[in-house]
Amino acid sequence: MANPKKERSAAYDRFVLRYLERNPEVVEASLFGMPALKAGGKAFAGSYDGGLAVRLGDEAEAALSIGGAQPFDPSGKGRPMRGWAVVPASASRRWGGLADKARALVE
Repeated sequence: MANPKKERSAAYDRFVLRYLERNPEVVEASLFGMPALKAGGKAFAGSYDGGLAVRLGDEAEAALSIGGAQPFDPSGKGRPMRGWAVVPASASRRWGGLADKARALVE
């Protein structure tokens, strides 16, 4: 059975459409069974629980201070991935800047 937290959201689809237009070197892929974005073969963001999961390294703590943000726990077993955060759709205006930071981290 598919994990509903790993499904695409309308907000994610809108974001990806705009992001890929501005960043043709970025490709859509899959990460842990969820839609994701990769640069240089490395995932840096994806759709999770209606929000955007982003790999931010040390800056993840700052992202977690955004209202509604949560740690990224793709296993659902209380083991969040260090350096990642899920930023909700209510803060989607910030997704572009966060995705840019995440992409810079993996490149």
